[in-house]
Amino acid sequence: MSYEIYFAYKSGATSHNLQTDSRRVIDARLRELLTNETETRQMADRIVMKRAGAIILDMPTSASNKEIISSVLYPRVGAPSKIENPVSLSCYIPGKAADFLKKRGDGSASKGLRLILIEVGGEEMRQAYQPKK
Repeated sequence: MSYEIYFAYKSGATSHNLQTDSRRVIDARLRELLTNETETRQMADRIVMKRAGAIILDMPTSASNKEIISSVLYPRVGAPSKIENPVSLSCYIPGKAADFLKKRGDGSASKGLRLILIEVGGEEMRQAYQPKK
């Protein structure tokens, strides 16, 4: 997904445009525009950032750097959770138990544990593992 950042003026013109696929690059460019382009920033009306055409930042250039940076609506990284109220749990188990879970889950210990919990816990566990809507 591509990112785009630019200064927008009241006349509809834009300047300091940058398009990139890198979130790291676009974040660095935002900080650069806020700190190094003070004169241009004073003349511009707004600073705009888009991701895949959707606006994720549209702030007046008169706002503080901190306000602008904290207002960027970066998309959430990673796949969305598929179950309600997930809890991450770490535990130590014997190697043979881990191997058993992986075998049961076709190479995935968490899938193997899920299958065993559904088998043992019945309908209540099956409902807990249903994808959230």
